[in-house]
Formats: sequence, structure tokens, C-alpha cells
Amino acid sequence: MKKLLGVLLLLTTIPSIAQDQSTTSRVMDLTVGIGGNQTSLSASYQFAWKFGKKQKLELGAGVRMNTLLSNNTYYVTAPAKLVKGESGPAALFKDKIPANMDSVHLPSGRIGALNILLSIGYRFSDRWRAGFNIDVIGFSFGRDQPGTYINGSFSQQVTASPSGFNLLLVGENDLGSLNSEFFAAYRIKNKLWVKAGIQHIFMEYTTSTKAQQLPEPNDRFRITPTIFCFGVIYAMK
Repeated sequence: MKKLLGVLLLLTTIPSIAQDQSTTSRVMDLTVGIGGNQTSLSASYQFAWKFGKKQKLELGAGVRMNTLLSNNTYYVTAPAKLVKGESGPAALFKDKIPANMDSVHLPSGRIGALNILLSIGYRFSDRWRAGFNIDVIGFSFGRDQPGTYINGSFSQQVTASPSGFNLLLVGENDLGSLNSEFFAAYRIKNKLWVKAGIQHIFMEYTTSTKAQQLPEPNDRFRITPTIFCFGVIYAMK
């Protein structure tokens, strides 16, 4: 709860930090990501506040709708406590424990995720800019999917649904389905930009029963693909 309150406090203080800046902007962003057996479709609406003497640095916040797709994919044990042996910041510096990681095979997956995002960008010139954005908090939805839980030679049929709550906690500590993106963009018209970059995606399903029993019961399974992306940005101001 303290981490969640901290995230919400950060989101509410961005406008007050930037209130003395003379320039703000609003953008709409449409992006497609493709890689391996995963595809993403995302649309966002963002506000950005510009900083610095030449106002080339931009800090922003917004809302992003993600549609995350997978095909013939093995989702693996998600909780940091199992994957790394402990949760919290210390988990970032631990190696994964393969013996604790089982999988759920889903012939197809489709997750809708509506998240609040934070962004940072820099304009190198009137034509070129680069940026990074990341989902922070939100919720997911989608249809139940039939799948197969696998632990070595043992398997059983399961039903999986998108994990409902999304929260950025860093690495294996994250909850739910989140999207982050590095990109470079080029302005082709006054308000229209084209972009290309890389997305790192978390897609998480929860099984209807705790199919994994060792080293402790678990029902959360995820994939974390890194895929190429491209899209368009429309700057409204």
C-alpha cells in the first residue's frame, strides 16, 4: 500500500512541479510492436511539460491502452519470491532459480491493459526527438484461456485469465501487464511524427487454481518479451 500511495503522489505532483513552465504539449500516440510470437497494439494520450532554457527536455504523464497478443507461448512462474528467492529491491541482484520456475502453455493469449504512464523525452532539433515511457499503474481484462500447466514430465489442464491489477514495482516484483518503450521520432509534418524503437512488455495470467505447488502454491505466470515497435505521434500543441 505504501508503494501504491507513493506512485499516486508522484503522478499528482508532476503538474505542480511544472506549473511555472511556459510551454506544455499534448500528444496522441499510436504504436505497433512485433516480435516472435508476441504483438502489441497501443494508443496513448499524454501531457508533457518542457524544461530548460531551450525547453528541449520533456517530462510527461498520460493514459495508455494496450492490447497484448501472444501465440503458442509458454508463460513462466511470475512472483519474485519464487523466481529470485525473495521479493523487494534485493531481488534485482539475485539470479533466477530455475528449479522454482514452472510454466503454463497458452495456445493464444489476449490481454487488454489500461494504464497510467510516465514519460521523459528530449528534442535534439526541430525534426528529431527521443524518449522513454513506462506504464505505472492500471488494470487488465480479457477472456479466460485454456492452457496446460507443465512441471517437468507432469502436466494438467488449467484455465487462465489476465491478472487484474497492474503495478510497476521493478523487475520480477511487477504485478500484471505493463508496457515500456524506448523510441526515436522524426517529424514529417508540422504536427505529425513517425517513430521506431523497442518495447519491453509484461504479460501476466492468473490460473483459476494454484496449479504450481512447489516450493509454494502459485497461480501467477508471465512472459516479458522485448520487441521492435513503430508508430505515429500527433502533437496537438
